[in-house]
Amino acid sequence: EILLRATEPRDAPTPVESPGGRMSAPGHSLTLTELQEVAGEAGIPAIRVAEAAAALESDQALVPPQTYMGVPISAEHVVRLPRMMEPDEWDRFVVRLRDTFDAVGSVQAEGSLRTWSNGNLNVRLEPLEEGAWLRFQSVHGESKSYLEGSAASMGAGMVLAAAIAAVAVFGTEAVPAAIVGIAGGVPAIGAAMWAIGRAKAARWLPMRRSGFRSLGDEAARVVRSDGDGAPPAALPGGSE
Repeated sequence: EILLRATEPRDAPTPVESPGGRMSAPGHSLTLTELQEVAGEAGIPAIRVAEAAAALESDQALVPPQTYMGVPISAEHVVRLPRMMEPDEWDRFVVRLRDTFDAVGSVQAEGSLRTWSNGNLNVRLEPLEEGAWLRFQSVHGESKSYLEGSAASMGAGMVLAAAIAAVAVFGTEAVPAAIVGIAGGVPAIGAAMWAIGRAKAARWLPMRRSGFRSLGDEAARVVRSDGDGAPPAALPGGSE
């Protein structure tokens, strides 16, 4: 799979996939260095092999979103870097994050762990014994607010319906039509709020995931090229 990616044209619209869309699990796997040596015998530049390996790992690093009331409301992407970013590289990457998301955010450091956050958006650089993890995480707060409102409305509607049923069974007077109408209207409001939250999340999620992937690829280029990568484009998708 990596060699296929390394030999495909630079302007190929989509990555070449192996049969079945997944990498097989051979009894013995090659390290990147060993694979580069094999590719070198075929005239494939080592840098192309490294880029293809990083692209494949990026493709497989999208994490399933969290859900609330059955609606995906989070985006997460994880990239493994071949080495930790140097302090000046991380500083430049934070500047790119601020430009991309149009937010200053806050930077924290715990030992060699680095974090940039802005509201529900978090980017963490985590050291490994060899290399580092770069984690992007975000929750769409607006969609979650609509869904929480939906849950509250539906819960209130159920309580009100139960109270009306109790009055109808054990009471001596008929339940006013206005009260019955309210009992039916509250769940309807909740359903509408759920639909709005779902629609907003459906528009936001693919754009945010795509943006995270672009930033992850940019970080990998920064590490491989000693910080000479081009800055990422601004991300669409609205507020967090």
